[in-house]
Amino acid sequence: MVKEIKLNDENKDILIELSRQWVLEDISYGIIEDSIDDLKDKRIFVYELDNKYVGCILAHETLCKDFNIGSVISDDTEILVIDSFYVLKEYRNQGIGKELFKYVEDIFDKDIVLSTSTKDYKKIFNFYINEVDMNFHSAIFFKKR
Repeated sequence: MVKEIKLNDENKDILIELSRQWVLEDISYGIIEDSIDDLKDKRIFVYELDNKYVGCILAHETLCKDFNIGSVISDDTEILVIDSFYVLKEYRNQGIGKELFKYVEDIFDKDIVLSTSTKDYKKIFNFYINEVDMNFHSAIFFKKR
């Protein structure tokens, strides 16, 4: 079941633990564990299954000019920025991420933007483009020596 929650003393440690699992999984470049400050002032959406949060989206609203993609969305457009989006590994490929995204999309009548830094671009491209119908904007490529 997907729902929006407010940050409180009961769920803060659970949300931080979700981010810790993401870090430990080591599937994204530069991911660090969320702190309480990272959770403040965010819209928090969770997927709860058997009284356990198995997925989470953290998001905030801003103007497009603050996100630097004016070439596809005008600078004065209000957008929803997904700051983090994570589903526990053992719950992936069951439609949970798609349902979380759809829930957020249905709540907001705004363009949605997210940036990701992944080690498995094929999976995220499939998910974001084929599953939730987002468009691709840009990429940074690198070659380490």
